[in-house]
Amino acid sequence: MLATSSSSLFFNFKAQESYENLDRIIAIVEKDIITQKELEQETNQIINKLEKNGRKEQKKGDLIKNVLDRLIEKKLILQHAEAFGIKSDPKVLEQVIQNIAQDNGISIEEMRKTIELEGIKFDDFRKDLEYQFILKQIKEREIYSKIIISDYEVETLLKKTSSQSSNEYRLSHILIKTTTSNYNKATERLNKTIDSLRVKLFSDVAKENSDGPLAMNGGDLGWKKLNELPEIFSNAILKMKVGDISTPIISENGIHLLKLIEVKGDIEEKFLSDQYNISQILIKANEINTEEDIKRNLENIKNQISDSLAFSDAASKYSEDSSAANGGKVGWLAINDMLPEYRKAIISTKIGVVSGPYKTELGWLLFLTTDKRSQDITQDKIKQRARIQLLQSKAEVKYQDWFKALKAKANIQILLNE
Repeated sequence: MLATSSSSLFFNFKAQESYENLDRIIAIVEKDIITQKELEQETNQIINKLEKNGRKEQKKGDLIKNVLDRLIEKKLILQHAEAFGIKSDPKVLEQVIQNIAQDNGISIEEMRKTIELEGIKFDDFRKDLEYQFILKQIKEREIYSKIIISDYEVETLLKKTSSQSSNEYRLSHILIKTTTSNYNKATERLNKTIDSLRVKLFSDVAKENSDGPLAMNGGDLGWKKLNELPEIFSNAILKMKVGDISTPIISENGIHLLKLIEVKGDIEEKFLSDQYNISQILIKANEINTEEDIKRNLENIKNQISDSLAFSDAASKYSEDSSAANGGKVGWLAINDMLPEYRKAIISTKIGVVSGPYKTELGWLLFLTTDKRSQDITQDKIKQRARIQLLQSKAEVKYQDWFKALKAKANIQILLNE
């Protein structure tokens, strides 16, 4: 326990030290102050974490400096937030606390006791969460919104991480050789080869049509790592799933087709997304129509559709949505991209049945869900992760520069050694 580990404390506030001394001002940060008591509390928390995690303790001078720097940063951030009206949402904060408790399989009261056993007051825990929310909003406003991540940067990062991967890929290959004089004939051969692949095995087509050195072996290249392949091949493979045949890859010696037969190594997590093909009729609330009026109106439209009116005609006639011009057709939407109430309504619909009325974030709706599918979005997720990684990396550098400028303008007086 921290209270009994006085030997591990880098500076020990004596028990007989007066209250006035504990509240001695050690720094002035613009219109705010930092007291010795704050420094003590923050330092004790850090030491506690170091002991708990079995990490090496910092030198006394370094620890004090780092803690004081953190407190100064916190004061400046909170003052900046106040100046620009940036606040945390109490409802969101409560929900996050509940989620933390649920993720750990305990009640909020049990979480409170656990936190306090670690020497942290629950109110301080809440305040720290609140500060993190405010800091996040500031970063989104001052940093993230000004960072652009290009597709080229994402692809470059993915290539780098993939080249370091231990994954191996079993491939089959078809080559259609080209020269300046026979390019048109080679293109004709390619089209016939692609047509053959629709009805024949890749290995059989390779034996019949490929100019590659392994044609008689069905074009089997065996197991290869990405760094063992030409870059134009590895770039194509990164976009493929097992069983896929690549689009034509053009190189100096011809046109290539690859088939990804198998992958071994790190098992890539698959991400699937439920998607719905949706048509809708939307009526928005206004000062004239009450919600009951809107519900009656939609029920009447629903009855007309049941009698014989086509949903598309009803949407064109009644819907207040931009999709009305297209007969109410919204198209395929992923469940994860929908707003909460909208998503809840869509999940409750039945394929081919007019459903509703539902109250959603967009207004009151009738739905016609014509189809549902599960789409593999693994590559999209991988790219999204890479984009987030790049964003966070750039943001940290830009945040340090931004905060350095903020700090340079501030009136800060260090009184710790006085």
